[in-house]
Amino acid sequence: MDFILHSCGQIKELLPILVELGVDVMEFDSPNMTGVENYKKYAENHQMAFWLSSNIQTTYTKGTPKEIEDEVKYYVKEIGNNNGGLAFYLYIDNSVLEVPWKNRRAYRKAMKKWGNYNDEGVIDWLA
Repeated sequence: MDFILHSCGQIKELLPILVELGVDVMEFDSPNMTGVENYKKYAENHQMAFWLSSNIQTTYTKGTPKEIEDEVKYYVKEIGNNNGGLAFYLYIDNSVLEVPWKNRRAYRKAMKKWGNYNDEGVIDWLA
């Protein structure tokens, strides 16, 4: 069974401890708070995977569709890297966040465009 832990804060200093404790997946609604660049070494070494949303405090709620697409592509490039380690999810309660429809559509479109694995389990544009 995988152990998935959610955090709404900046926990960069806790990541090594959480790996040691056996957390398999970290789930972040605001991944930029801890810094996506800080996840890469854990994903590359298969120590921890990351389950991310578009950053709900900035990009998803207030950004442009282009910024959302760029963010998704960056997450895939930095963390997915064809070795696993990354999953996306749609933030469910868009009405509470007041997410514009154009941003909801942009996020879905960007996930399909940049995050799809082919039949061999490879993201073609990263290969």
